[in-house]
Amino acid sequence: MIRIIFGALFLTIVVSATKNNSGVSNRNFIYNTYKYDTRIEVFVNDTTEQFLDFYEESELWHGYPTRVHVSTNESLTTDNPIFVTATQQKGISSWELPLLVQTPGGALLFSDMARTLCPHDAGPDIKTENRPTIQITTSNPKNVSVDIKLRRVTDFYVDVNKELQLNVTPSTPKYFFFSFDQHPWNVTAAGPVEMGTRFNYTIPKSVILIIDSDDDICATVSIQNNS
Repeated sequence: MIRIIFGALFLTIVVSATKNNSGVSNRNFIYNTYKYDTRIEVFVNDTTEQFLDFYEESELWHGYPTRVHVSTNESLTTDNPIFVTATQQKGISSWELPLLVQTPGGALLFSDMARTLCPHDAGPDIKTENRPTIQITTSNPKNVSVDIKLRRVTDFYVDVNKELQLNVTPSTPKYFFFSFDQHPWNVTAAGPVEMGTRFNYTIPKSVILIIDSDDDICATVSIQNNS
C-alpha cells in the first residue's frame, strides 16, 4: 500500500479475408461496441483480431482519463504474446501479455496489466477525454481468452493536503496529475461550461510531495512537467 499526499453489446461486425491463391490463411476482423465499467471476454488467435469501441451512459466523467485493464487466464509464453493497442485522438499506445520482468531472483511473468492512457491535454481548460479504440491480436494458433475493461480514473487529479492510497505492481503502474491552476472543467464545474482560461490563485505555487509505504519492495516514483 502506498500513500500519497498531494455492458451492453450494440454492434458486431465480422470481416473475413478469404484465402488467396498463394495459400494465405483466412483472417477475421471482429468489431464490437461495449460499455465502460463492464468486464468483457473476447477470443483471439493467429487468424482472428478484435477491434473494440466503447460508450458511456453519462458524460459526468468525461474530464478524466481512461484506464485499460486487460488479463488472461491462459498459460501464455513470450513466444506468442497478446498485443493490446489503444488508439487515441493524438497518439497510440501498445502493450503485451504476458509481461516479462527481470529480477535478481529470476524472471516474473504477469498475465494481467493496467494502463492509464495519457490525456491529450492535461491543462486547466480540458473539456473532455475522448474514448479510445482497442485492438487485440496474437500470433498464437490456439484460441486465447482475454478479459478487458475500461474505466475513468476519477482520482487522477490530486488535491493539496489530501491523502491518496494506491497499490501498484510492475504490470499495473499508475500516475496522477497535480495542477497549479485548476482542475479540468468536467471535474469541478457544476454549471454551464465556459470558454476561456481559468486560474486558481489560491493554489500554492510550490508544494511538498510526501510518499510513504509499509512494504519492503522498492518502488520507483518520478515527477515531471506536463508535456
